[in-house]
Parts: sequence; C-alpha cells; structure tokens
Amino acid sequence: MGERLKLIIWICVSLLAFLDFGEASKIGICYGRNADNLPSPNKVSELIQHLNIKFVRIYDANIDVLKAFANTGIELMIGVPNADLLAFAQFQSNVDTWLRNSILPYYPTTKITSISVGLEVTEAPDNATGLLLPAMRNIHTALKKSGLDKKIKISSSHSLAILSRSFPPSSASFSKKHLAFLKPMLEFLVENESPFMIDLYPYYAYRDSAEKVQLEYALFESSSQVVDPATGLLYSNMFDAQLDAIYFALTAMNFKTVKVMVTESGWPSKGSPKETAATPDNALAYNTNLIRHVIGDPGTPAKPGEEIDVYLFSLFNENRKPGIESERNWGMFYANGTSVYALDFTGESAAPVSPSNSSTGTTSPGPSSSPGNNGNSTVIIGGGGGGGARKWCIASSQLQRRNCRVHWTGLAVPEC
Repeated sequence: MGERLKLIIWICVSLLAFLDFGEASKIGICYGRNADNLPSPNKVSELIQHLNIKFVRIYDANIDVLKAFANTGIELMIGVPNADLLAFAQFQSNVDTWLRNSILPYYPTTKITSISVGLEVTEAPDNATGLLLPAMRNIHTALKKSGLDKKIKISSSHSLAILSRSFPPSSASFSKKHLAFLKPMLEFLVENESPFMIDLYPYYAYRDSAEKVQLEYALFESSSQVVDPATGLLYSNMFDAQLDAIYFALTAMNFKTVKVMVTESGWPSKGSPKETAATPDNALAYNTNLIRHVIGDPGTPAKPGEEIDVYLFSLFNENRKPGIESERNWGMFYANGTSVYALDFTGESAAPVSPSNSSTGTTSPGPSSSPGNNGNSTVIIGGGGGGGARKWCIASSQLQRRNCRVHWTGLAVPEC
C-alpha cells in the first residue's frame, strides 16, 4: 500500500474517531389518565402501536399500564407523583419497596427507560423542591442495588417558569429562588448522564401576550424572524426560542453539556371564550409542524443539529383536570376513542399544515365492511374483553383524503 493511501486512511479514521453522529431526534406521546371512561390500557397500547409511536410518558407506575406495554418494545418514561416525594425522600426503604413491587416484576418485559421524579415541583402549591433531590438519590440507590442504575435514567420535569427570564434566549437565567436545589440536581444529572427535562408550551406565551406574539410564530408558520440582539441568532418559531433559553440558562450555570429533553409540548383544541387560539385547527398545525421540525433534526439556532427529543401532550383529553377549559382539551383523542383531529405522527404528509388548510375531524368510528378492490388494506383493532374485534380499512397511498373518514387511530380511513 502506498504511503499516500496510508496517510489518507489514517486521516479518515482519525476524523471518524472525533465525529459524534448521535442519535436521531425522537417523538413520543404523553399518556395521562385523569379522565372518565378512557379505553383500557390494553386498548391504548394497541392504539399507540398502531400509530407506530415508540416512546410513551406515563405519570405513575400503574400496574395495568405497565402490563399493557409488555413485549411491545415501546420505551416508557414513568413518573413519580408529587404526592409521593415525601415518602421517597424520607426513607430508602419506601423506595426499595416501590421498586420491588411496581417496577422489577415488569422489567425488562416492559421497556422502562427513565423515571421522571415529581412534576413541575416549582409550580406545585406545596413547593416540594426540597424533597426532589433526596427522592432522586434514593431512587438511584434502589436502582443501583438491582443493577439498573445504568439502564434507567432519573430526572425531573420542569415548567418554563423555572426561568426568571426567557427572552432574549441568550439572556435567559434560572430564577434565583430555585438555585439552591437546581445546582445539586444538575450535578446529579451530570454524574448519571441524565437529561434535564423541560415542558415547553408556546401556546401559553401566545395566550398571555397575544399583543406581542404573533400566532404564526407560535405555530411554526411565521414568514419573518425574531432576532436575539446579543447573539444575532434568528428565530422563526417560539419553540426554538424557548428551548435555547434553557440551553443558555444551563450554560450560565456551567452546565453546558447537559442534554435537554422536552417532556411535554402541545396545543389545546378548545378553551374558554377568551382562549380564541385554542382550536382543533391550531392544535393540528402546531403538533404537525412540531413533529416535522423535530424529525428534520435541524436543532436550534444556538445548537444547530442538536438532537431534540419531544413528548407530545397529550394522547387524550382529560375531563377531570381542574382549571380553565383548555386544561381539559390537550388531547389528540376524546376519551371515547374518537379523534379530535387527524395527526400524522410520521410528519411525512406532503401538504403544508397551517390553520387555514389543516384537516380536523371528530367522526365516531363504525365497523367497516369487507375490504374493497381499491388497494386498501385491513387491520384488526381490539378483540377479547367481550367486545370482539373490529376490522378497519387503511387507506392506500393513492386514495384521496376527501374520500376518507377519521378512524380513532387518527388515520384516514376509506369507506371500503
């Protein structure tokens, strides 16, 4: 082999050693159950598999839910409710018992990959921030005893209100009143290679400052850009601006290398009379454009090419949630299984989605007849549980959408 060829090979190998290809960004779904008459966990698992969603966030360690996702390959993020933080923080034995009874019997058949401890604790009425890190440490100790500390990541999801300032992104900083628990928590995340979890909602920023924020900017539909005067970075959507605010706030605390995961983001389909932007069309536009933005792997202006993992909020409307009307209407599906709007979770639909041309539907499904001869295929949903199986026709790629109704999986279903 010539010396020149050897040199070229050596250079290529050296470059490959320093390149970080990373993983593709991921889209998941939040599966909350604060509602009446939801489908059974088994039915929900079937739905999520049918939608080809591989990542699911749940808010506790409900046994029926864990069983429903066994042998599916779907990765679960499970939650520890705020109400459990005191018991988890006080005694290691409480956590050991929880792990032994609620996790170990179902792992690894059910693919639990992360635990989110507490839910936006800085916004909780009882302010459980002092309990958070002790609870996280006790969970880590319990996992380590079982040899799972390297397989199941531990973190905690936070509201954007954890920042004292979020715009311009480069000036973002965490609220001083939260620094006492934040710094040691971030050190814990670094030590265990866990992500910082944040819930991002451009909807709230638009709703509360509609006179300053354009709806198109919040929906990924803006034709203009917002400039960060300190960095010159250009922002075409609010999601990126909010996410970069987190990156800059972490950098200001010398935690630049901590990965950020967006554990909730979405848009409500209905709200109070003053919440005029809470519509099915806007919800469809936001979620569709968010999916496309994430799977395109552009990163953000401050971190181009950075992997962004996002969990859409939420799978179902949850009628038992307190608060104003929009709080109960973040779902892609109603509790009875009908779709609020037909969301393409692949982001591969060719047509641009904006409030003016989005397609929504709430048609209740009914059993279809036998497959026709128009290239459609059939899938069985259900079976067992006394209800029998339902047969659904799935449209071929050649079928025009206007000839379809909306099935409860959110897919366009032809009348075949």
